[in-house]
Amino acid sequence: MDSFEAFRLLQADPRLTEVRILVHTVLQDPDSRLRGIDSRAGASFAKPHDGIELPAHVRPITRLHRYRRLLEEPS
Repeated sequence: MDSFEAFRLLQADPRLTEVRILVHTVLQDPDSRLRGIDSRAGASFAKPHDGIELPAHVRPITRLHRYRRLLEEPS
């Protein structure tokens, strides 16, 4: 099983549909990037990265999680 198949299996579990997966890969070819999108990865970025990409991908995911938690809190 490759990582793309693992992502598909994780996303198939209804309890894990909201889990976002970040793919940090050496694969930079268009086919691999499309497979990552098709597998519903949260974001994909290539190695090596410049240190800016990871926070740029993580920040909106954590912000969305924070907003969801606030909406779920009883008033």
